[in-house]
Amino acid sequence: MLLNRYPVRKFNHRLFVSPKLNMSSSNVASSRWVFTRPDPPSSQHQFFKSDLRQIAGREEGFDLPWRDDMYLAYPSPDAPSWPAFLDHIQQLNAEADANTQYKIVYVMRRAHKARQEPDPVLDDEGQRQCTQLAENLGRAARTALLPPPEVIVTSPLARALETTHLGIAPAFPSVRPIVLESLREGLTGTPKNERHGKSWIKEKFPTFNVDNVDDFDQLGARYSSPDRKESYEALSHRVQGALGHVFENFPGASVVLVMSHCYVQQTIQREITGWDVPDDYKKEAVEFFVGEAGGYAIVVKGIKY
Repeated sequence: MLLNRYPVRKFNHRLFVSPKLNMSSSNVASSRWVFTRPDPPSSQHQFFKSDLRQIAGREEGFDLPWRDDMYLAYPSPDAPSWPAFLDHIQQLNAEADANTQYKIVYVMRRAHKARQEPDPVLDDEGQRQCTQLAENLGRAARTALLPPPEVIVTSPLARALETTHLGIAPAFPSVRPIVLESLREGLTGTPKNERHGKSWIKEKFPTFNVDNVDDFDQLGARYSSPDRKESYEALSHRVQGALGHVFENFPGASVVLVMSHCYVQQTIQREITGWDVPDDYKKEAVEFFVGEAGGYAIVVKGIKY
């Protein structure tokens, strides 16, 4: 049984609505979904603080500032364990109607990248972070500190692909990572957010599922200069589509890992946790970024309609 260890701060619900799109690589949701938090007051709403920073690929990982109104799913040492928390989520799913799902979502940020452009890979520091991340995640999974993800989805940008390959996949070898075009970084017209072609991704990461990646970089071409940067609304639209893809295609999965970038995480924080996160590419948003090779966990409620 989960206990109410911490007070829940009241705040307005946000509804994160996925687009109704066909199953192409840039349009990854086949139905419309509304994403939000489970209804309070309930024990699964507790914002458990913990020492799970040790799981990240660097000491400062998992360094999103702790706030009382964060919708984080971290059991602390004096709160219910992760296995009990997972049992609770699975019970919610068992009791839910056919159009409702609950999932624990690990929102991860890629490791440190090189300065090269376009589409930079990881540098030596990033690779070191991934080695540490893989060791920590593997140990956490073996000791039941962390429920293993049943689905892993990743951005198609090289730095996210390498972080998944080096830092995530070794800890969960039975899960084949899925590359989603819609998880790439917000497009600000800079070369670092252009991507390699699909053939390069297939060659470098042959075990990854690339069915949802376009042969031609349509998004990169659409936002190819600073005066044509992607709007927050467009970014929000495609992040919704990524969640829609996961909820639509993996209804039985209770734990999902998302490997992506700063602005994708910022979008998830704003639309699901209810934080007042800036809705543009502004300096003020930096305080909401997660450390490299770090992340956090949230519970997402999806309703299909």
